[in-house]
Amino acid sequence: MLFQLMHQLLTRGVPRQDILYINFFDDRLHSLPQAGLHAILEAYFALYPDKRHTDRLYCFFDEIQAIPNWEPFVERLLRTENCSIYITGSSAQLLSREIATQMRGRALSWELFPFSFREFLDYQDIAHQGPLTSRQELRIQHAFTSLLGDRRIS
Repeated sequence: MLFQLMHQLLTRGVPRQDILYINFFDDRLHSLPQAGLHAILEAYFALYPDKRHTDRLYCFFDEIQAIPNWEPFVERLLRTENCSIYITGSSAQLLSREIATQMRGRALSWELFPFSFREFLDYQDIAHQGPLTSRQELRIQHAFTSLLGDRRIS
């Protein structure tokens, strides 16, 4: 979803240098202390000094829960910089109510779930309703086994 949002921004004419994406799941960043988060922003503004307090910066922080005490950094960015911030995480530490509390109500949350099998069939444009032909049944069966890959049902 983050990449779709970034693509939409680029399509709307937002310059690429106004988009900052960092994936904190990268093992090279795991030892980054909370104070080190400031260095990321300073590195960005060292590259683009004319951007500070002028153009809107779009920050995409993926799997931010990997950095302890990230909340004060994000909250400070919201207060001091002209930016929109998008954060993701796949952890119970990032429950939407807790984020809203940490960001003092300045947060919108979306919970994303994987496709159901029916949604997957719709996406693949495979008919799955009503009386099915043997060909349609085989396509559905093939789609299911392709999802499993090397995993087998036992």
